Amino acid sequence: MYFVAIATVVITSAIIARKKSTGYKNGKELLLWGLDGLLMEIPQRLMMQSFIYGILSSEGIPSLSLYTVLATALVWCLGILAQALLSKERFNNDLLIDIISSFVFSLE
Repeated sequence: MYFVAIATVVITSAIIARKKSTGYKNGKELLLWGLDGLLMEIPQRLMMQSFIYGILSSEGIPSLSLYTVLATALVWCLGILAQALLSKERFNNDLLIDIISSFVFSLE
């Protein structure tokens, strides 16, 4: 279990490092950004994933856990895309990298 978590963080970090607009953090700022990322997982894992699990279980979907994780990751990425559209952000390479890295991190 720990290996999967570490691998996910390393892969996600490698994807994010490819962004052109990445500003590197250090010290307290890095800690605060890490806590911010950790706290973003709480609504995803506790609320969204439970909600999607309930919907899929009522439909009698086989391999329920796998499809729940995949559906949650897709919904999360659609949320990022919707946020970008609402803020009139252009779809560029950095936004694509954000979506891909979020999808990979959500699979953990």
